[in-house]
Amino acid sequence: MPCRADMSRKRDASPPVRVIRNPPQTRWTKVSCWLQDIWRRTLCAHGLWLVIYLAVGSWVLMPRLEILGRAVEAGDIAGREYIATRDVLVPDEETTNERRRRAREGVLSVYDYDAAYAREVDEALARLFATARLWLTQGVPVLDEEATAEGAQSDTVDALVEQLEETSGVRLDVDAYVQLIERGFSPELEEALRSMTAEAFRRGIVANKDLLLEHRARGVSLRNLETGSEQVRFNLFDYLGYPGEVELFLATQLRRVPDLSANQRNVLRDFLLSNTTPNVYPNRTETLSRQEEKAAATAPVFHQIQAGQVIVRKGDRVSTASARAIAALRGDRSFGAQLLPFLGNALLLILGALVVWSGLKREECAPKTNPQLFSESLILLAIMLALARLGFWISEGLGDEALGLAGAGTAGYTYAIPVASLALVVAMLYGRAMAILLSVVAAALKNKIGGGEWLAMLIYTLPESLTATIAFT
Repeated sequence: MPCRADMSRKRDASPPVRVIRNPPQTRWTKVSCWLQDIWRRTLCAHGLWLVIYLAVGSWVLMPRLEILGRAVEAGDIAGREYIATRDVLVPDEETTNERRRRAREGVLSVYDYDAAYAREVDEALARLFATARLWLTQGVPVLDEEATAEGAQSDTVDALVEQLEETSGVRLDVDAYVQLIERGFSPELEEALRSMTAEAFRRGIVANKDLLLEHRARGVSLRNLETGSEQVRFNLFDYLGYPGEVELFLATQLRRVPDLSANQRNVLRDFLLSNTTPNVYPNRTETLSRQEEKAAATAPVFHQIQAGQVIVRKGDRVSTASARAIAALRGDRSFGAQLLPFLGNALLLILGALVVWSGLKREECAPKTNPQLFSESLILLAIMLALARLGFWISEGLGDEALGLAGAGTAGYTYAIPVASLALVVAMLYGRAMAILLSVVAAALKNKIGGGEWLAMLIYTLPESLTATIAFT
């Protein structure tokens, strides 16, 4: 038997201690630890990831025609098949311009008729004859017979002519004055001259009759400046052109006056012609104003293009109408026009982020804190949006190139996009509740990318993601 002392020594002996030493850290290990630490700190900066998520999402949610390629112009060769992604009204500028041109041509040219001027000339002739007859009655020496016989113009005659012009307002030269004095400024001659000018003004005197006759097929709208009334005149040949036709008209009328020699008729004709000016003249400003009002009242013409309709096929020459339709689908690319859609997309993305944030407050995913989990959710959503956009591009390309499916576009291959991949990844990493939450948000955003048949895509996308989540967990 072992002695008691040996047994005591065995009890007092302590068990051997094993020292476990950490393996020496290599440079790669240190860098890896440093990067992991930075990544963990970055995940806590959820504001940074929110900005990245909004930037990526806003770019992805923009319609494809507003992102890729230059503007398509008429005459270009289409490098791909263009299909309407939505119903759009395309303005038909050619038809609209043609209708507006016809509307402008349908407006009659406006001519103004100055009736007051004819009355002023008639009153001036009456004052001339009345003043001269008054002088003759009062015995005023109205003619220097000696100077007249010698064919000279005395200062007395010039002064009398000037005084008569100032009194009556009629243009009068010495030759006409002498002829009127010889006739004694008779009432018969006054009546004849006044009736001639009145008839000429009544018919209407125009400065450019050739321009007036250009409207002989449809007539003109004659506006009386004194009364404001208007009437359409078709017989434009009745107007007198100034000065040729007015001179011929006065010469013809003076031949009817008895006891006038050829020289006297010529002098009186020149006298009346000098006191006659056009009283009908074109109002170009009023005509243009009416034409523009008529053109503006013409409604523009639009052609409706339905979603899915082929605008132009690959390899075909782009027509003017096709280029206009593609431009309408692209929309106005100016900053002001793009600002409102951009803000709308940003609001949709922010609402999605708020849904995720509110859902994470009720979800326990230890050991990660909520800021980290929120940042990782935004990263997953941004990646999902980018991949979804890539999937739509690929499906559209396949639809354009597939034989026998010309015009099918994206619709023929959209349902081949793996929409449940995000739900499966999230379910594997974070569990069912997190996967369902992100699937709902992702379904709404992906349908915005799909454009066109958003309801059909929503019915297809959301149940598929939820089914995949439930089946995996």
